[in-house]
Amino acid sequence: MNLPIQARWFAADCALWGFCEEQGARPPSLFFDWQFTAARDAIVALYNFRDAIAGCQGNLRKIKEWKALTDTVALERASEEFKCEFPGIRQLRTTVVHAVELFDNEEQMTKNSAKPGKHWGAEVSANQKNVVISGNFTGPTYSAMHGGVTYEVDLTTDKIHALNKITADILGAFSRLPNYAQPGWPRR
Repeated sequence: MNLPIQARWFAADCALWGFCEEQGARPPSLFFDWQFTAARDAIVALYNFRDAIAGCQGNLRKIKEWKALTDTVALERASEEFKCEFPGIRQLRTTVVHAVELFDNEEQMTKNSAKPGKHWGAEVSANQKNVVISGNFTGPTYSAMHGGVTYEVDLTTDKIHALNKITADILGAFSRLPNYAQPGWPRR
C-alpha cells in the first residue's frame, strides 16, 4: 500500500464527513449515512497505512542494502507517533469490517458487549448482559466497541495534518534509497 495515497484517502474521508455535517446530517438522511461511510473508509485507510509501515519495517529486515540507507530511528519514531495519534486502529477496523461477526453468537456477544460503566453517556449496570453499543459519533469523533473497550478516531483537520507529517517523516527516512525503492514512489 502506498502511504501518501492512504493519507489522501483519510483526508478525503474527513472532508466528506465535514461536508455532510455542514449539510445538517441527522438520521435518517443520506448525509448521515455518508458520515458513517466516511468513517468506515477512514478507518480502513488508517489500518492500511499501519500495515504499510509494518511492511516497510519488514522489508528492511530482509533487504540489508536498503536498511543501510534508511534512517531507521526516524522510521521507528514515525511509527510510534502513528500509534499515539491513532490508537486502536486494528480494533476499530475489526468493528467496521466485521461488525456482524462481533455479535453473531452468544460467546461473541458476551465478549464484545459493553462492560459496566459509562459509554457515550449511557450507564451500563453490572446486571445488564449483552448490551451492544456499535459505531457512534460525538462531533467529529467516531467511536466503536471491541472486546468491551471503546476505541475512537477523530476525523479532523488536526488528524489530517498529523498523518501528513508522519507520512513525510517516513518518506524522509527513505530519502537516501534509489527512487524506485522508496515507499510512495512514483511521486507526482
